Amino acid sequence: MKKVLSIVCAAAMMCITVAASAQDKKAERNYGPYQTNGAASNWFVSLGGGVDWVADGILSGANFGKCTPTLDLSFGKWVTPTVGGRLGYQGFKNAANDEKFGNNYIHGDVLWNISNQFGGYKVDRIYNCIPYAHTGLYIGGANGKEFALGLGLLNNFRINDRLAIFADLRASALRGEQVYGAGGACILDVSAGLTVNLGKKLTFSNSEGAGDNGALAEALAALADAKDAAKAAQKEADAAKKEAADAKDDAAAAQKEADSANETAKALQDELEALKNKPQDIIEKVTNHIIAGPLTVYFELGKSTLSAMEKQHLTYYFDNLLKGEDAKDLKFVLTGSADKSTGTAEVNERLCIERVAYVFDVLVNTYGVDQNNITIKDNVYSDDQDHPEFSRAVIIEH
Repeated sequence: MKKVLSIVCAAAMMCITVAASAQDKKAERNYGPYQTNGAASNWFVSLGGGVDWVADGILSGANFGKCTPTLDLSFGKWVTPTVGGRLGYQGFKNAANDEKFGNNYIHGDVLWNISNQFGGYKVDRIYNCIPYAHTGLYIGGANGKEFALGLGLLNNFRINDRLAIFADLRASALRGEQVYGAGGACILDVSAGLTVNLGKKLTFSNSEGAGDNGALAEALAALADAKDAAKAAQKEADAAKKEAADAKDDAAAAQKEADSANETAKALQDELEALKNKPQDIIEKVTNHIIAGPLTVYFELGKSTLSAMEKQHLTYYFDNLLKGEDAKDLKFVLTGSADKSTGTAEVNERLCIERVAYVFDVLVNTYGVDQNNITIKDNVYSDDQDHPEFSRAVIIEH
């Protein structure tokens, strides 16, 4: 009979769990962040009963006791949809002496709702799976009290906003002196009952309701946006500051270049004024000294007349040299030349004579030089292999 009852209960719990999971898929879930309702909200009280089973003397030879009835009472609060705590009392019969409520366990539990943790919080979720850790004191029996700790699994099945059915599975470890007196004991408890939600409606929400981040999320988002905007503004300010510094450096460099250009211009102006103030005779002496040097005019290969370019050189020379009153009294010496690398000796001799005669005629008939002031030197024949064109010339000295 007991086995049949156990199978029926397990099947019923499985069906409820499947139905709860199916409903979870349809409901809207909220993954936070959450805005809680304050200190007066999310409290609950649970009352139930069940059985416990004791294994004593684990460290010195096992002594397996029988199942005894137990009473469970607890009072707790959910701080967030995933974390809560409760204080509990468990009274059960001492299996060693059949004393009713011979042992009493006062414990504190830390609850973790993994359904909300991994599935998102929902007000109307039917099933919540809540593992927990517990610790406290076992009081009673011949040896007074002793410390115990362990783990448990709380299963909550929602009826409405205020009521829920719970099924609690708990394992406790202690020295064992409270039970049979042997060393080391393990107590397994199975209890079920009713949970009543107290205070305000047992819910956690955003300001806009489930599935929405609400006022807190909006505030956090606004804060993040403001922080990003501040960073962007700071970045722009730094860029503007750098541009201003670069512009200042460029302006300083430009001013330095302008000052240098002004100094150079002033120096050139001073030199120009100094040149303007020099006596005219010094300028003329310098000019005459430049012009007083010998002039060489060049002929093309086999030619005894000057090209237009060389005529221009000769014109410039005499226009500047013979502009003074005593220019006609200047004496000139003409020397003709030809290169030995081209032509025969007879041809080169003839070219030298013809070239000197051509320049002689220009000086007398074009520039009015007295022919008695012109002297003709012997011809020169150069064997310059690198620049034979330099030897096809007439040198004019005065």
